[in-house]
Amino acid sequence: MTGYGRAETDHRGTKFSVELNSVNRKQSDIVINLPRDLTELEPRIRQTINENISRGRTNVVVTFHNGPNGARHLALDTELARSYHEAMCALQKELNSGGNHDRHDPSGAGRNASSGTGDQRGGSVARH
Repeated sequence: MTGYGRAETDHRGTKFSVELNSVNRKQSDIVINLPRDLTELEPRIRQTINENISRGRTNVVVTFHNGPNGARHLALDTELARSYHEAMCALQKELNSGGNHDRHDPSGAGRNASSGTGDQRGGSVARH
């Protein structure tokens, strides 16, 4: 069960290349190397390999290259972006609830010492 295969295709100006190699082993071991832009495909690739190969070490390498006509088409996940925005707003509200905070000084060391929350040499720092 030792094997090697390579295939290439061009889809809308983007060249994809897939290499597979395998060696005989009693257990199944699948190693998949994907570009960061394609990582969401890993579970589907792993499932396809598991459906067709029951044992051995299988290495999968997928690469792609955008040609001059291969413009990237981005899609905005509005729901996910809104979720991140809401979480950041909640965090900002939580962090700013304790008084006067300088957004350029996250340590709080530059705050007014008379408020009891700044840098007080020789004393303790009050925590909210």
